Amino acid sequence: MPNQPTLIDEAVAAAVKLWAQGQQDEALAKTQALVHQYPSNEQVLLAHTGLLLHKKDFSTVRDLLTPLYTTQTLTPSLMANLSIAHRGFGECELAVEVAQQLVEQAPDKPSGWNALGLAWMDSGEWEKAEGAFSDGLTHHPDHPALKHHLNQAQEKLNKPRAHQRVRPTRDLLLHAQSFSKAGNPVAEE
Repeated sequence: MPNQPTLIDEAVAAAVKLWAQGQQDEALAKTQALVHQYPSNEQVLLAHTGLLLHKKDFSTVRDLLTPLYTTQTLTPSLMANLSIAHRGFGECELAVEVAQQLVEQAPDKPSGWNALGLAWMDSGEWEKAEGAFSDGLTHHPDHPALKHHLNQAQEKLNKPRAHQRVRPTRDLLLHAQSFSKAGNPVAEE
């Protein structure tokens, strides 16, 4: 039957539900077990690395995804998570490298543009960050995170803000709620 949830779908949903109920250790144990059982399943890896990123466990995400990145092509969403992990671990050059490859492979993914711009920001390359967010907005003109981060970069560069009407807290919360309703612990667009 089409659209029937698989065992993996159900297991990931159960882990996300545990997370939402505040049972983070149990949720991570469940996704860790799924990674051992299905080490190359994108949905499992996204759930597990997404939860780890929420806990700011950047080194575990990096250690899990780097071997996959070097031996095969990661999906755009997993590449975004790897770039975030590199940034969190202070490896800005690697974060930029992964994010640049991501936007080359999948320019339709706002998470790639966001990852690239944030990596440039962490590197102190504000002009490049502004360019990444601006390029992302050409593909996704209403994306609240891209607008917010573009405004941050332009503020740092003492430039007039392009998106005066963006209300980061409200817009980002609405964006996060849409992912939450879809059952995604992290933005994986």
